[in-house]
Amino acid sequence: MKDQLSFPNFKNNSDLDIKNIPNECKDFNRMIFHTKNFFSIVGYGCYNLGYLLLMPKKNIASFRHMHPEVYEEFYWINDFIKKIISHIFNSKNIAVFEHGMCGCFGGLEHAHLHYMPFFSTHENLIKNINKALKRRRIGYNYIIFDGKKMTSREDIDQILSKKFINPNDYKVVGNQKSLEEIKVDFDLSQFPKNLDSLGNIEKPYIYFNSGLEKSSFITFENIETQLGREIIFNSQSYYYDNEKKINIKKKNNNEIYIWKWQENKFKYNIIKTIKLFANYLSENKKSIKYRFDLQTFS
Repeated sequence: MKDQLSFPNFKNNSDLDIKNIPNECKDFNRMIFHTKNFFSIVGYGCYNLGYLLLMPKKNIASFRHMHPEVYEEFYWINDFIKKIISHIFNSKNIAVFEHGMCGCFGGLEHAHLHYMPFFSTHENLIKNINKALKRRRIGYNYIIFDGKKMTSREDIDQILSKKFINPNDYKVVGNQKSLEEIKVDFDLSQFPKNLDSLGNIEKPYIYFNSGLEKSSFITFENIETQLGREIIFNSQSYYYDNEKKINIKKKNNNEIYIWKWQENKFKYNIIKTIKLFANYLSENKKSIKYRFDLQTFS
């Protein structure tokens, strides 16, 4: 599938004119700004207003692959995004996260960094990080059951969740891991340049920065995508789309995870978020420092 985070497509379909703010959510009309080497859009699955994605214009696999020449620009944009989110939403809590080199499907292999204001306590975040790790069975390597070796998370979960299966009938290799067991000793303020220390080693990673030290981490555990979205979603108690409260639904007795952008794009929230950013950036253009060829609503 073609690159769904292609800058040329967004440039050709996003009109950064305050008089032409979109009223309908489409694939490539969600851009908020772009600079010399980066651009930002409102992300699908916008269960919180203010949800942005930041991408390099060049299609690279992760922010770890970013060229050192653009570090200065990246760190300026990182501060710029957090500042405008904080001003618009009066939010002290902004999560920044990336599922680096995640092997995303559907044309999303293009590196993308998430920015999301959230409403939760520090303790609740830690609880839901561990809850997500448990749901994903992180730490279990495999199970041997009925002479078969099962390595997938789904198969392991099927065995461990069946109360009628005698534990003596299967062998578990590995143990459930917690937040403290998955995090590595990396300075999050130096992301992504500190990942240069890996040298030529190519491996997936997760960067999750809640703004609070104890609930922030970098890990090299092999974890399925959208962990950051799951953590933030489950750490809150309400979510709005089209001004209606949404509860976790069930379909054919299976739980639908609303935090998965494939389940609900939250199009109403996307349009509202575009309007909020467009109006703020236009009204405050005189006080904004236009560095690195910044182009946005005017």
